[in-house]
Amino acid sequence: LGSFIFLVPKVPKKDYKKFNDHSNTELRYLAKFENPSVQDMDRRFIITFHLADNKISVYEKNERNSGFLGGKFLERSKLKNPSSNDWFQASEFYLG
Repeated sequence: LGSFIFLVPKVPKKDYKKFNDHSNTELRYLAKFENPSVQDMDRRFIITFHLADNKISVYEKNERNSGFLGGKFLERSKLKNPSSNDWFQASEFYLG
């Protein structure tokens, strides 16, 4: 318990080598719902995994006359895998 020594906790250090090596590298996937309801049949998403900081962002593609607005669905953030309770890694994303 170090909370009584410092009132403001220190920010965790970033991996600058990884950040410089993968600063513009992304994994992008086109996705859709696995078991969609009738109104969600035509919705498509772009899932982007940023290798520099292991963060995920999700955007919805614009589909004409679908009734849904495209754009940002999930802001770029670090997420935990619900099945393993660890942060998502690049090796967990695959085609299929």
